[in-house]
Amino acid sequence: MVWKVINISDSGTSIKFGADDLDKVNKQLSGIDMDLVKIPVNYVDLKAIAVPSSPSAGYVRLFVDTADGKTKIKRSDGSVVLIE
Repeated sequence: MVWKVINISDSGTSIKFGADDLDKVNKQLSGIDMDLVKIPVNYVDLKAIAVPSSPSAGYVRLFVDTADGKTKIKRSDGSVVLIE
């Protein structure tokens, strides 16, 4: 099955999906690698958590450590790196 990409520039609003949002969903359902799609944001809220499990190879996991409140990444090899 192929999901149709609309290609109509419409970002929607804070309370309504636009065509751009539907295109992202359709691309994901069609198997297009969404890691290559940049989604602009102004900020990201992170809730502090305990050190998470390691991500898959080639990825890092961003988190705020509850132990010290510092922002860190966890690498696929299990190492934890302070980025703050």
